[in-house]
Amino acid sequence: MPMTRIVTALALATLFAPPSSAAWAARQPDPDQGGVGGEPEPDDARARWRATRELHEGEPSAEALIRRLLLARKERDRAGVRAQPRGAAAANTLASPSAGSQSSPLASSLASPWISLGPTRADNDFNNLHEYHSLDSGRARTILAHPSDPSILYLGTAGGGVWKTYDAGATWEPITDAIGSLAVGSLAMDPANPDILYLGFGDPFDTRQPGLARSLDGGLSFGDPVFPTASYGAKSLPATSVRDLKVDPGNSGRILVATNVGLFSWDGQGAPVQLALPDRNGSTATGYQVWSIGWLGTNSWLVAGRQLDLTNADTPPAGTGVLGLWRSTDDGATWLNVVS
Repeated sequence: MPMTRIVTALALATLFAPPSSAAWAARQPDPDQGGVGGEPEPDDARARWRATRELHEGEPSAEALIRRLLLARKERDRAGVRAQPRGAAAANTLASPSAGSQSSPLASSLASPWISLGPTRADNDFNNLHEYHSLDSGRARTILAHPSDPSILYLGTAGGGVWKTYDAGATWEPITDAIGSLAVGSLAMDPANPDILYLGFGDPFDTRQPGLARSLDGGLSFGDPVFPTASYGAKSLPATSVRDLKVDPGNSGRILVATNVGLFSWDGQGAPVQLALPDRNGSTATGYQVWSIGWLGTNSWLVAGRQLDLTNADTPPAGTGVLGLWRSTDDGATWLNVVS
């Protein structure tokens, strides 16, 4: 037999040879772990997070996330997309949606041949071995109530943007589908004007996204985002999640912003200003994650956080086990670490 035929025969035999028993067993679904013939696998948030990081070959940098947000907004503007509320009575007013309307405000504004094919529901999954039958936009991050109209509520969700209801929760509509990101960290309302909203991007636990944005019309539109950035020596750290937002009840031009890289003061328009938080020895060279902000009364604030590991090469750096609690009695100009 010629040599070429021998080589071809060997190659075909190898290609079509049945797999070994060990290889075949490795391919089969394990009934104890779910799959064919077994129960559905439970949702494992940590495993999903690890798989996502492996898929992207590492977590995207803050700079990459900012570029994505700005590109999404540029593409939105190029396509002429604006999220208009259903049944809006005027261009500058978020009116109650018309009865029976089921169309998305974003979809209704698109004059294009694209049609949504779904999914329109997320009620067919399992979490910790329990099936859930409800729509899922992620964890609720913030709930805001209108101070004078009990029918109006805002809901900020970890991965589904901000939603608004005009009928005390009977129906909801999304109001941030066209701003470039659905990752919400916090949402705040100006106590002096309920139409002014402050939105902090970036969920602390899942989808990170730098940015702060302001709405002057109850969520009908949001301005261009700004990006709080902390400096610790030679390190420049853009915030990728906003954990809390508080508007000064006595000064609407002062918003305190808690982020994963520090505390900031913001006027709602310009660049946020980093506020120095001292450690127990009074040094401000130590970096802190800030988780929560509390207003104690005239000129008095309380914030809580955890020390950053600035020796770690990760960006943003992880937190350590050292906790911090700070109080200001001069409207945030200076802070005292009250943890002994």
